[in-house]
Amino acid sequence: MELLARLQHHGAATRLIDTSKSVLVALWFCCVSEPNKTGALIGVHTNHLGGYEGETDRRKYQEVIKGLKGVPHPLTWEPPSITKRIAAQHSQFLYSEVKKDKWGSLALPRDKGATYIFAIPSTLKTKCIEILQEAFDIRHLTLFPDLDGFGQANSHNKYEFYNNRW
Repeated sequence: MELLARLQHHGAATRLIDTSKSVLVALWFCCVSEPNKTGALIGVHTNHLGGYEGETDRRKYQEVIKGLKGVPHPLTWEPPSITKRIAAQHSQFLYSEVKKDKWGSLALPRDKGATYIFAIPSTLKTKCIEILQEAFDIRHLTLFPDLDGFGQANSHNKYEFYNNRW
């Protein structure tokens, strides 16, 4: 699972759904991806999750997947803070048995108050990012405190004062 977490954080496709325990960090990711489309900020109440939060899951991947059969809700897994990026993003991962559902392939709980979905229109995304950066210092540079993040935050296509905090 730790290898999958590292791969996911460096852009590889896995069956893990990258989430954050911080709604502000989640909002930032919602707003920076697909800036011209409506985004979905999804929250799942912790009473409707299973899994390993803050514990090391030492099972092999095949054991984890086999154990998903018939589990009606997603499981959460919090990786040990193996990288500064995972710590900065308050990372957790959700995974479940693969579902064929209009909501997607993750088994989201349908009980009242279990899952919240907020639409973030493209017209609000720029303003949300501005507020997150200026009021909470949530920006590319603070969420990606590693070599990859530094390279992106200081790339040629960023405007001169992109990383200024005030």
